[in-house]
Amino acid sequence: MLPLALPRLRSRPRSATLHRPSDVRFKAERIFKGVARKGETDVALIQDLTVTLRAGDCVGLVGPSILAKSVLLQILHGQSSIDAGALWVFNDDSWVNLAQLSRSQLQAICHHSIGYLGQVLPLTPRITAFETVLTPLLERKTPRRQARETVTRLLSLLNIPTRLWRVSPTQFSKAEQQRINIARTFAVDYPVYLLNMPMTGLAGCDRTPLLELIRQRKASGSAFVGIFQDPILQTQACTHTLSC
Repeated sequence: MLPLALPRLRSRPRSATLHRPSDVRFKAERIFKGVARKGETDVALIQDLTVTLRAGDCVGLVGPSILAKSVLLQILHGQSSIDAGALWVFNDDSWVNLAQLSRSQLQAICHHSIGYLGQVLPLTPRITAFETVLTPLLERKTPRRQARETVTRLLSLLNIPTRLWRVSPTQFSKAEQQRINIARTFAVDYPVYLLNMPMTGLAGCDRTPLLELIRQRKASGSAFVGIFQDPILQTQACTHTLSC
C-alpha cells in the first residue's frame, strides 16, 4: 500500500448566518450519531463532526472504523438520521437542513443534489445496460439525443463493449455491473458525489477511467466524499482526508 501524504481537513467555526459562497456545496455542522447498546448509554459513533465541502474538494474518509465511515456516507445521503447537528445543502436558491426534512422531502432533494455510488448496481430485469445508464438522465428531462451521447461516452470510457450495451446487466459479471454503476452515477452532474468503496470488484486497470471521471467533475465544480479502499485512487483523487 502507498503511504498517504494528504492535508488534514480542518473544521471551520460555525457562523450565525449561512451565506451562499459560489464554491460551497455542502455543510455538516457538529453532527452526532450514537449507537445504543443493551444496558448502556448510547455510544458515540460519530461525534461533533463539522466539515464544509467546496467545489473541487474530494475528501477521503479515513480511520479504523469501517462502520463509522459507512454510516457517515449514509447520513450525508439521507439514508440514516442524526441525533444532533445540521446538514446543509443548497437547493432551489436556499439552504436546506436535511436533518429537519420529512422522508419524502429528503428523498427529493438527495435525488436532485447528491449522487451516491455504492457497491451494488440496482438491477431491473429486461432493462439493458444502455437503458440503465440512460434512465436517470431522462428522469431529469435531459433531451434524448444529448442523453444518448452522454451514455455512449461513458460506456466507451468505462470499456463496456458495444455488443453488451443491449444486454441486461443481470447477465454481467460483478466487475461489469460495477462499471455500469459508475456510468449510471456519473451520467448526472451532481453538486455532491458520495463514493462508497467504488473500486469494489474492479481491477487496477479500471482505476484510470474512474479517476478521469472524478477529475472531470471536480473541474466542473462538484465535490466528493468517499471511502477509497484503493490507496492509489485515494492518493490521486483526494484533496483532503477526514478521520471519523
